[in-house]
Amino acid sequence: ATAPLAPENLLLVTNDTLRADHLDDARMPRTSALARDGVRLTQAFAASSWTLPSVASLLTGLSVARHGAGAPRGLDPLSRAPLDGGAATLATVLRRAGFATRAGVTNPYLGVGYGLARGFDADEN
Repeated sequence: ATAPLAPENLLLVTNDTLRADHLDDARMPRTSALARDGVRLTQAFAASSWTLPSVASLLTGLSVARHGAGAPRGLDPLSRAPLDGGAATLATVLRRAGFATRAGVTNPYLGVGYGLARGFDADEN
């Protein structure tokens, strides 16, 4: 048996409603530099038309129908269901593997109340 690998660094950056044609060196030099030094994905497909269920799918690998985040809850059209309590998140898996995990979030739909902070050692929600 071989010894487990030491954790590498992983930085996942998501940006809601940002047009690809606004991601150039002149407008975002630090982001462009980060992309040059890491892995840059040039195509992306969302699991849903809005943030909460899309990011829940990104962090769990589950379809929107399986994780339940963002489903209407009750009669209030603004009341939305959190991530299913049994769904493991990327942060949970990474933390178990020895990574330190952090989140910096500004979108209220990605906050602690919706279950997407699960697995982070600390959050800035």
